Order: sequence, then structure tokens, then C-alpha cells
Amino acid sequence: MALSLRRAAPVLADGFEALAAARALTATFNDATLQASGLLAIRVPRSSGGADVSARILTKVLLTLATADPALAQRYRAHTLTVESLRACDGPFDDVLSGRWPTDHPPTRPGPLAPLLNAAIDLGIAKRILTEATRTWSELAPWLPAPVPERLTELTTALRTAEALLDTAASTIDNGRPVTAISTAISQAHTAITNTTIKLGLPS
Repeated sequence: MALSLRRAAPVLADGFEALAAARALTATFNDATLQASGLLAIRVPRSSGGADVSARILTKVLLTLATADPALAQRYRAHTLTVESLRACDGPFDDVLSGRWPTDHPPTRPGPLAPLLNAAIDLGIAKRILTEATRTWSELAPWLPAPVPERLTELTTALRTAEALLDTAASTIDNGRPVTAISTAISQAHTAITNTTIKLGLPS
């Protein structure tokens, strides 16, 4: 279906462009740059002019954004779930494709994406904390005792393991696995992320 919209944001073609846009945003991540990035429309179906990225790519995008600004990432998560509801009733997607927060808000239909995206934000926060802790020592207080290398290795490994489990959980959605398999995969990822946040001294 042809669309005659004057878009204020680019329409990203695929997952590669979506991930590149998310990484570019981390330096200047705010409401305006998010709207101008094209990321608001990445779950819009291709038949309606969007990129229709997979749950796996969407999770990676949200994880990247959460390391930059967890609060704005939460808003993006809520927006994404609104788009999922729009997908379920075939639109309309005009606002989203124009780089605007949608004004049409159908009832949100909780599905496997909701807990998956929650886990992505939690992991992003954990990655942000570890990165900032390391940067604080190296850039702001190098005269203090260096973090124990073994501890940094342990935390980094835990984060990577949790991220791998999150990726697997997202893939179960993309592959159309049974609900029980999806729930189990998300639960495993969430447990790994919770254990990692505890190691970082964050509330679980």
C-alpha cells in the first residue's frame, strides 16, 4: 500500500540499520533524537512501510538504548508494546512512520515481548552500572585501588552469559516456539540477569 506521508524520520530498512541507529543514539539520546532516528517504526510491518525487525533485533536495540538512558528506554518499551497492539489490528501506523509517538492507543495486549523487553532494560542498566564503575575509576579516580581484575572478569562474563540467554529467548519468539518454551527461555534469561544485578549490588 502506497503511503503519501511527509516523514520527519527516516524509515529504517532492516535490523542492521536499526542497530546502527541505536548505537548512534547512545551519544545524544533524548526524546527528540529518538523520534528522528527512525527507531519508532522498526516493528511496523513491511507491507505498511516499516522494517518489521525481529524480536531478536528489537531486544538488541532496546538493550543498547537502556545502557544510554534507562528512563527513555522504558518509554521506548511502552511505545513498542503499543505498536505490537497496532500490529494486531492492522494499524494505523501513520504517526509511527512519521517519527511521532502514536496518538491512537489500542488496548495493550500483554504477550511474550513484554517480559522480554523488561529483561533487556534490566540488563542494559546492569551493563551501564559496570561501565560507569570502571570509567569512574580509570578517568576520575585513578589514584584509588584498581578494581580486582578477577571481579571485573566475573561480572563481565555474567553479563555476557545473561545477554546470550536473552538473545536465545528472543529467538524462541521469532521461531514461533510454543508458549511454554518461550516462557522458559525468558525465565532463564531473567534469572541470569537478576543474579548479575545482585552481584553488582543493585536491587533485584
